[in-house]
Amino acid sequence: MRPTALSQALRLLREQGWVAATRQGRLMRYRSVDVTVHSLLHTVGADHQH
Repeated sequence: MRPTALSQALRLLREQGWVAATRQGRLMRYRSVDVTVHSLLHTVGADHQH
């Protein structure tokens, strides 16, 4: 996925309240805040970043 497409997708998820974002300098960190979305991401093969 191209960075601009990913950015737009994350913006939409943030607007829906499904993810939250925290800025660390120029870096944005995203985390799931919706249990259903979290489960769906795991179903499609997403993994946790620590």
